[in-house]
Amino acid sequence: MAPTATTDDASLGNTPLELEDFLIADDLLRARASDKIQTPLLCFPRSERGVIDYEGFTGSDIDRFVDHAAKYYLMHGLQPINNSHQTPKVIALLAPTTLAYVITVFALARLGYTVLCLSPRLAPNACAKLMEETRSFTVIVGRASQLSTLVAQTNDVHPVETIVMVDREDFDLPPSLEPRFQRENIDREVEKHWTFLISHSSGSTGLPKPVYMPHKRLMMRVPVPKSRVEFNTFPFFHGYGSWIIVNGVMGRKTIYMSNSHLPLTANYVIQVMQHVRPDVLHVVPYTLELLALSEKGIDAMKNCQRVVFSGSGCPDELGDSLVAKGVNLVSVWGATEMGSLGASFNRPPGDNTWDYIRIPPPIAKYIKMKPLGDETYECVYLHGLPALVVSNSDDPPKSFHSKDIFLKHPNMDAWKHIGRLDDRLTLTNGEKVLPVPMEGRIRQDRLIKECCIFGAGKSTPGILVFRNEESMNMPDEVFIDAIWPTIQHANTRAESFAHITKEAIVPLSAEIDYPKTDKESIKRAQMYFVFAEEIEAMYEKLDYASTGTLQLDIPEIEEWLMRTFREALDVRLSSKDDDFFAAGVNSLQAIQMRGLILRDLNVGGNSKNLGQNVVFDTGNVARLAKHLYALRVDHTAPVDVVDGAKEMEALIAKYSHKRSHVVVLTGTTGSLGAYILSKLLGRPDVSAVYCLVRGNNPLERVVRALRQQNLPFPQDGSMSALSSDLSRADLGLSPDMYENLRKDTTIIIHSAWAVNFNLSTSSFEDQHIKGVENLIQLSLSVSSSIPAHLFFCSSVAVALATPGPANIPEAPIYDLTAALPQGYARSKLISEHILRNAALDAGARTRSLRIGQMVGDGERGLWNDTEAIPLIIRSALTLGILPALHETQSWLPVDIVASTILDLAGITTSRPPASDFDTNLVYNLVNSNTFSWTDDLLPELQRSGLSFRVVPVNEWLQKLRDYQLNGGDPERNPAVKLLDHFQRTYSGTENKPKAITFETKTAMNHSKALRDAPRIIEDGYVKKFVRVWLENWKGEIGKGMDITSSG
Repeated sequence: MAPTATTDDASLGNTPLELEDFLIADDLLRARASDKIQTPLLCFPRSERGVIDYEGFTGSDIDRFVDHAAKYYLMHGLQPINNSHQTPKVIALLAPTTLAYVITVFALARLGYTVLCLSPRLAPNACAKLMEETRSFTVIVGRASQLSTLVAQTNDVHPVETIVMVDREDFDLPPSLEPRFQRENIDREVEKHWTFLISHSSGSTGLPKPVYMPHKRLMMRVPVPKSRVEFNTFPFFHGYGSWIIVNGVMGRKTIYMSNSHLPLTANYVIQVMQHVRPDVLHVVPYTLELLALSEKGIDAMKNCQRVVFSGSGCPDELGDSLVAKGVNLVSVWGATEMGSLGASFNRPPGDNTWDYIRIPPPIAKYIKMKPLGDETYECVYLHGLPALVVSNSDDPPKSFHSKDIFLKHPNMDAWKHIGRLDDRLTLTNGEKVLPVPMEGRIRQDRLIKECCIFGAGKSTPGILVFRNEESMNMPDEVFIDAIWPTIQHANTRAESFAHITKEAIVPLSAEIDYPKTDKESIKRAQMYFVFAEEIEAMYEKLDYASTGTLQLDIPEIEEWLMRTFREALDVRLSSKDDDFFAAGVNSLQAIQMRGLILRDLNVGGNSKNLGQNVVFDTGNVARLAKHLYALRVDHTAPVDVVDGAKEMEALIAKYSHKRSHVVVLTGTTGSLGAYILSKLLGRPDVSAVYCLVRGNNPLERVVRALRQQNLPFPQDGSMSALSSDLSRADLGLSPDMYENLRKDTTIIIHSAWAVNFNLSTSSFEDQHIKGVENLIQLSLSVSSSIPAHLFFCSSVAVALATPGPANIPEAPIYDLTAALPQGYARSKLISEHILRNAALDAGARTRSLRIGQMVGDGERGLWNDTEAIPLIIRSALTLGILPALHETQSWLPVDIVASTILDLAGITTSRPPASDFDTNLVYNLVNSNTFSWTDDLLPELQRSGLSFRVVPVNEWLQKLRDYQLNGGDPERNPAVKLLDHFQRTYSGTENKPKAITFETKTAMNHSKALRDAPRIIEDGYVKKFVRVWLENWKGEIGKGMDITSSG
């Protein structure tokens, strides 16, 4: 382990911190360089992939490095700012947090520049927006190829000059005989007000915003408990990450930095902590969750004096569990815009309020906790707070209203963060309604003064609507009818679960006062409190009010139900025996139908016996009609209308024959997963399929996916759709359900993955890479004597960065740079290795399937027109051109891929065709019947009814850029939404045909479906795709467009 600072080092011979005077960042470096006792301040891994090969750098080292780096940037065209009374220029910095990154930051500060710290995860338009807003026209970029690509794409929007970031060999030089670089005639008292760093917001609610941090803010002494060694996992471009480094150097601490080239896994963090034994660990709550999964992780945290989390809130259950196990957990709450608000440091023994921050007195005098009326408070930062660098309100003047909601501790001056003012309303089914956009549209009605949507904890949302002077004398029914078109229009712009029904409108008088701010906006939490009685009365009426007078017999009720479903809910049932759910009835429509029944039909005064879920409980019109008739005639709740026990016995007898396979399947809300599911459910040798679905309403979403592909809905009861969270060790399932999977599972097919080419590798860790590990554990823990087979749907993208020409074998890829430089491809390759390691080390039975470009099936021709290739083809409608790509295509229809997977999994045969011991086999699933994009596909598209010219790819890219810059409608030409991706993929490929092919010999030997794969051009697939697309595009684009002649 590298040497670290000690208490004696900090006190003997060095100037006490309280006597030092730091006005600007360079003061700090020069002070640490002059310390008599030199100890490591910053420690970075020696190698790019290193875990514990740390080397430490003293203040003298860092100062020397910064001096050489400053001279490097002078040689590359930067000129020092020698006038303290001019505004410093802004230089952008785009790179991961390495030693060279930190040295560059301080070198630019020494030259007098402001540094705009850009996250490498930003999209090009976000980089361009930040650079344009900060007037930055030069970017220093790291040496990774994906960063150069990002800069090139940024340059298309905002022209920039590029300087390659200084390398170790350029700054780690012996002390120069020349004096250290020093700007002349500077006024440090003036420059302490200069902006040192510009960070940016996350951009979670739009494009990121710059946040300016002057030297004086970062040079402030923030009192924190003493420590010697700290391990920091935050990047420098994160406000807290930059503070840790500056504060550590200031306090003569030894700060170990995580390796920004490695994923932040639990094993990695534990290895580092066991090596450096930090007093303090700095992490985000997500890393806490990873560490809490193992005893080693918990022990590593217990060995720290403090484990400090920041960046977001830690779940109560997780924090309470860690504290109960002896971890000294500390919350630091703050934001880039205003610095640290407080922390839960220095709690006395027995005080486990880790989640309540204490606001230090020097900060507290600039904080106003603004009551929200429900024992909660919004934190308002007042002008005068030294760290406050933004303002969004003049109430009080120059204050910052954070929208962060806090709860006060009942017995001490401490505060717990519980959410945001702009949080969504969560319904009982887990769906979240965003009220503000809908309210904004409804508020525009000329008859409405104000409105407020409610519904948290309820099954359906409602709305309070206040009349204005024009509508004040309207009766309720007339008023509701008058505003109903406006609410209907707002419904069309919202998710179906957020729709407001006519019965859920609560009209209120124009004279009624309601809680509002000085700016006349509603105070939401107080609105719900003040009008709680009216809200509950609406739900009571919705649930039980029965005003219906129609007394009908069973055939008449059936007719009324069929007509009402069709006319009121737009649900078209072909017969009275159609299953409601299979016909597309959702939970909101079921609730609405119950309300319509109570409004129109006489139920004999038994409305309270009409269950909330009566529509789905009865299942179809025939049984629902019998149920309603029995309610009115018998005046009691009827017997089980589905003939419970007898029907159960019949179903048991019908479906109880021996089957062998129990399959766990992910990704069933996607096209491939839906096809796999459809083929599994049609087989007599598959007894059960468990569909693991992320999020709520799993069954409804699986059925929707099947219906979108025109695939049959399973009726045999062998399919179970389960809400799941693959990032959790128990897959987010109940203990009983997880135990069922352990007992029965024979095959796992993992096809779920986010197809998002803009996400970084680390973004795939939680739900995806971690999910692979958790599925491996399930496969190993099954109760049978051998593990369940696990088949992983990988991608050919794991090899598409291989230098060509190349033929990719059916084998592991050991060169990690072979994957395309995007999180999607890299996470797939990482997972392939994890699966193979599990087979080698733990005896898991795993197999990776590298899948190429999938297209629609041959029977229906349904190919999702939001994918990249259909978007390219669709651009012909507006641009009149298509690119001549120098590519050979090996497309596979999605139904063929699904059948191939079943072949390779051994479902269509007695067992998988490959030996479990062959851990070096990876299947490549591409079509051996290839064709040329330019010579074969483009003429076939023209023969299929599309009219366009064929142009070089760069001309097509330029036309697409022009379309975007000229304000073209992205709904008519949605290819512009993937412009960045197309530029990364196709720029510079004019005369560079791709020469990467994939070996498929073993896969074809093992799969009849793959051997018999169709010829896409000759077998008429393209014509089917185009026919379906043209129908869709006519409907979407409209405007009388003649698609066949469109240019």
